Amino acid sequence: MNHVISKEEKDSVYSYMIKNNDKNYNTLKLIEELGELATILTQSLTKGAEPTKIIEEIGDVKMRLKVVEARYPAELIQRRIDFKLKKNLKYLKQEKYKDI
Repeated sequence: MNHVISKEEKDSVYSYMIKNNDKNYNTLKLIEELGELATILTQSLTKGAEPTKIIEEIGDVKMRLKVVEARYPAELIQRRIDFKLKKNLKYLKQEKYKDI
């Protein structure tokens, strides 16, 4: 089965979902996918879940996150990401990250 989709097709799907799905629906779908990812990650630690299931759930979360993310200013999101990365870089330099 061919899973390749062009950039134009991707943009078309995202655009439709952003414009036509109710924002509560998009938010609920993201929450659902986040829950499924949390479950499979927990199972990977306790029961050895299949890596392919983790990959599937990460993909589902990223797709839904992109739809919800479109409602907010990209610059502010990036600013927050940069802040968190700088904070973590500081921890790395201070050697606060150690093996447990």
